[in-house]
Amino acid sequence: MRSFCYLFYVSALCACTFFGVSNAAPNATFLDCDPLTGCPPVIAAAKFQSHSAYTFNNGVTNATVVPALGRVMSFGLSGKSTFNWLWNNKSPQENQLWKNWGGAKTWLAPQSDWPQIAGAKWPPDLNWNKVIKSEVQTGGFLKTVSAVSLHSGVRFINQYGHDESGNFFIRQTAEKISGKPLQMALWSVTQINPPDAVFFLLRNTGRAGSPSQPCGALGESALPESILQLQGNSNPHIQQKDDLACYIPGNLPSLKIGISTTTPVLAALHENQLFVLRANPQDAIYPDASSSFNKGFPIEIFDSGVMPQRYLELELYSPLQTFHQGSAWTFTVKWSIYTLSTSNLNSPALWEEVQKILKP
Repeated sequence: MRSFCYLFYVSALCACTFFGVSNAAPNATFLDCDPLTGCPPVIAAAKFQSHSAYTFNNGVTNATVVPALGRVMSFGLSGKSTFNWLWNNKSPQENQLWKNWGGAKTWLAPQSDWPQIAGAKWPPDLNWNKVIKSEVQTGGFLKTVSAVSLHSGVRFINQYGHDESGNFFIRQTAEKISGKPLQMALWSVTQINPPDAVFFLLRNTGRAGSPSQPCGALGESALPESILQLQGNSNPHIQQKDDLACYIPGNLPSLKIGISTTTPVLAALHENQLFVLRANPQDAIYPDASSSFNKGFPIEIFDSGVMPQRYLELELYSPLQTFHQGSAWTFTVKWSIYTLSTSNLNSPALWEEVQKILKP
């Protein structure tokens, strides 16, 4: 069950703090809070470190968007919880042109085509997250507009806020302003603090298993048929029961897995909190397709591996599209947090709860 929303009042110019974000909130009274969808959403101006920011609160979840960084930099439960799901880089390479701030942002995929669409194999195109305009909209929403990429001719128009179902959403639109036609996909990249596990749904292959028995520890051939290791030499630790599986971070170097599924959803577990990221399923071709996976992967997981500041990336992709000048494509990702009855990863009750939450 989702955490309950309680009636509370934020007085005018009340100094509030959330994950190190200070803000002066306007008058807002949360009334008639629904236990699942929350309260009428409130957006408030804030500060994130030295940057202007906006906080979003519907009484269930609270998010912080920093336009100057082109990112969402915090997300968590409202109220007493202080756990920030999003990884923030404590030392973001101040002397480098591109800085890995962490948080959640929008890129273009596939990465193998970055020399053409981003100008180099690495780093990402600086203009993708260079916001040149931001606007608070009626209903508690924020709209941001990025600079136009000199390489792809694309700019991002993003909208942030809580929807009527209580989800925090990021509506990402890529608009082709100039240049030759290119085949690309929108790529939602969310860097999180290392969780206990990341759950996902596989294509149902009829293979059953016990959540107490890892099926990825014996070698690559033991991985479920719906998973392909895209990066790294160490075997990922995967547990599976029927079509529900999870990746468990271990003491390993960096790696990345692609997941073939008809349900594009990833759910990270921390103690008894479940952070769920969803996109709409589409029968289409996604990035990173191969002869074995001819439709590519709508979801992928990257683990930075053991390092001073470890993080995971929960990655959701739109289908590949051919962008012509004047065309635009929108890809929406929805976030929510559930409170589970247990944090025991080996408990059948936890697996049953997660499956009910993730099943469409």
